[in-house]
Amino acid sequence: MKPNKKKRLDKSLVLAWLAIISYVIALIFISVSITGNVVGNSSVPDNSRTISVGTFFLGLCFSFFYFRTKKR
Repeated sequence: MKPNKKKRLDKSLVLAWLAIISYVIALIFISVSITGNVVGNSSVPDNSRTISVGTFFLGLCFSFFYFRTKKR
């Protein structure tokens, strides 16, 4: 395998894992927010919603860069 292709493969693998991890973290924080609102409105901090939205958009960015490097 060419060195450049291997480097690109490693980079795309890292981006894929970062995207998956970001989506999982976003899912964890949003699920806490959903169940907290159902059980009681005051049990969930407002930061969890912000963290979940931020990590979701971070996952979208990682996914974009992953598909961009995979396309080359």
